[in-house]
Amino acid sequence: MNSRFVPKAIAIAALLMTAVAPRSDAQTQGTVSGRVSDVSNGQPIPLASVSIVGTGLGAQTNSQGQYSIRGVKPGRVEVRVLRVGYAEQRGSLVLADGGSATLDLR
Repeated sequence: MNSRFVPKAIAIAALLMTAVAPRSDAQTQGTVSGRVSDVSNGQPIPLASVSIVGTGLGAQTNSQGQYSIRGVKPGRVEVRVLRVGYAEQRGSLVLADGGSATLDLR
């Protein structure tokens, strides 16, 4: 190998390694879960649409009114619940880096 090409090859290799190396300061996504229930009687509300405001993330409640949304970025999170026959509900929480948080809505 020609000695004048060695520094260029090393520089290119170093550039490629930094481009594909994982970032140590990257945030780890978390999970938001909870239960949606009727305020008047406490009964679970199935088939409600639960979403993280400002994202495409969401879930639907099961027959016990429970939901779980994965892949949520840490920080302040606003959750919105919609169901035909009920008023829209919103709640917020702060999700830790890589953590899980529970938000029950009535």
